[in-house]
Amino acid sequence: MEEKLKWHAAFYGATELDFDEDRECLVFESEVPLSKEPLRMDLNIVKKITEQTLKNEIGAIFRKYNIFEYKSPEDHLSIDDFYKVIAYASLYKSQGRTVDERPAEEITISLFRERYPRKLIAELTKEGYAVKKAYPGIYYVTGKLMFATQIVVSKQLKGHISYKALSSSLTEEDAVLFIKKSNEWEEQGQHNNADAVYAVSVAANYEVYDRIRRRNPIMCEALRELMKEEIEKEKDIAIREGLAKGHAEGRAEGERKAYMDMVKEGMISVSDAAKKLQMSEEEFRKIAFESIK
Repeated sequence: MEEKLKWHAAFYGATELDFDEDRECLVFESEVPLSKEPLRMDLNIVKKITEQTLKNEIGAIFRKYNIFEYKSPEDHLSIDDFYKVIAYASLYKSQGRTVDERPAEEITISLFRERYPRKLIAELTKEGYAVKKAYPGIYYVTGKLMFATQIVVSKQLKGHISYKALSSSLTEEDAVLFIKKSNEWEEQGQHNNADAVYAVSVAANYEVYDRIRRRNPIMCEALRELMKEEIEKEKDIAIREGLAKGHAEGRAEGERKAYMDMVKEGMISVSDAAKKLQMSEEEFRKIAFESIK
């Protein structure tokens, strides 16, 4: 990957998708400035109705102000990162419009990483903190802390497919689950967030998505668009091979064969193939069916 993937923008989209059932009582604030200098928190979620219980277990710890720190698959989560986020939360607490407008007991910290941060948890234990598994992939940190804190390990989560898609080692099973889930979303905001997740997920796991595409010609439009450049290259190769073969078998027959192969591989729709060959969809389907017999 020549360019650094925009994992944090995708994480913001994944978080909105993951908390979709609870979003009516939440406000999402990304890259919250903490000073005049470029010092920003990754994400703050403000719970509008503090007494409301959230359906998402990641939000079980939530108070009014909920600060998220996200580490991409290529980043480490160290003891210094842990204290840095506590500093962020302290600065955020101190910057209310009035004294103690943001009480410490109304602030939580969530640290996200794909893999279990074994070294960090060993150091936290050594320093006297307790780390307890509250839910699959969710660990509460307790001890002499100003703010309620949890560590979220996305690889261990049950469900939460938007977060799992943010992986550089995505399984084919999870990729298919995310594609199916994204096809269920209907609102524009959901599609925009899903596209942000797709952008990095496909770039980091191209071979996985490409295998799925080849086996499943009918897929979500977002995935087809992200893989458009490669699909176009494959189309050109298939057409050239079909036309070359056409010199021996007849040009028209070779071209039809090329487009039938592209439909089979999921590189083009039946309607587009029929238009290219200047025939109706019914005619194209009939030819394709006869070629299979």
